[in-house]
Amino acid sequence: MSVSPLTVLSADDVRESGVLGPAVAVDLMRRTLAAKRAGSAFDSPLSTLAVGEPGHRFVAHPASLEDIVGVKWIGANPENLRHGRPRASASVLLSDRQDGRSRAVVEATSISTVRTAAVGALAIESLVPTSAPVSLGVVGAGVSAQALVETVIALHPTLVETVAVFDVDEKAADRLVQTLRGHGVGANVAASVERAVVSHEIVVLATSDAVTPYVTPEMVVGVRLVIGISLNDLTEAAVRTSERWVTTDRQLLSYDLSSTARAVRAGAVSADRIELLEDLIPDSPPGHRPERERIVFDLWGLGMFDVALAAAAWRRQERDHGR
Repeated sequence: MSVSPLTVLSADDVRESGVLGPAVAVDLMRRTLAAKRAGSAFDSPLSTLAVGEPGHRFVAHPASLEDIVGVKWIGANPENLRHGRPRASASVLLSDRQDGRSRAVVEATSISTVRTAAVGALAIESLVPTSAPVSLGVVGAGVSAQALVETVIALHPTLVETVAVFDVDEKAADRLVQTLRGHGVGANVAASVERAVVSHEIVVLATSDAVTPYVTPEMVVGVRLVIGISLNDLTEAAVRTSERWVTTDRQLLSYDLSSTARAVRAGAVSADRIELLEDLIPDSPPGHRPERERIVFDLWGLGMFDVALAAAAWRRQERDHGR
């Protein structure tokens, strides 16, 4: 009996596969959400092991996507940032759904970043008119925010007119600003959180998980879309006073620590009013919604997103090697 060998894909292998490109990644996320809507993709609740100070944790996130079952494994420690290392690293184990064999282990740190950016860009395409230039505010100048903005610029070169960036580390904010200017975008460092949020049509919240919510209802007046990559940024009142709430999976509302999930459990927002992104992609013409309507989108990273990208990278390598 022959047994297929376990394939190991490095970060270089994943990059060379081409799945990290903006157009490819967004298309994979679109197809993954379509599979979720059709019932052929689903996640299992994640399991978290805390091992030290707040934020120092290991997380296992299983998911099934058509003929592949996988688990995303994440190790995170905020202390890494002080030593110039990434806050988190990740890998994905892929198994054959039919016979249970492990088929590949894929280095997935870059996959996590690209997945976040691709789903965020897909939300912008689905929830905001992309025909007219917009201003964008960013709180948290890390890799997630940069990847999201660069993905949107790559797919919609004329959409983002200006970007205001705030970070408690002003040097990090300035680095992101210089990068965006290199893309031809009018970017500047915001002097405060308020200036990075107030009066922008799209706001991206990508901090290292705030201890205390800081975005108030007054700050988001006039904002069309708030994308929450990080947790606990919006006050309960800011969530409650929004007109619509969109997420990637309702089951996370019962235990996730995001601003929207907290508001739902507190009774400030009814769970049955939370919409799913996959239901809005096929038939939601963005231009037909009220101009002043504000949407809060919680960008929860489902395991199936990482499994989809990892499986695509693995299959491309198998194809290229004739296996």
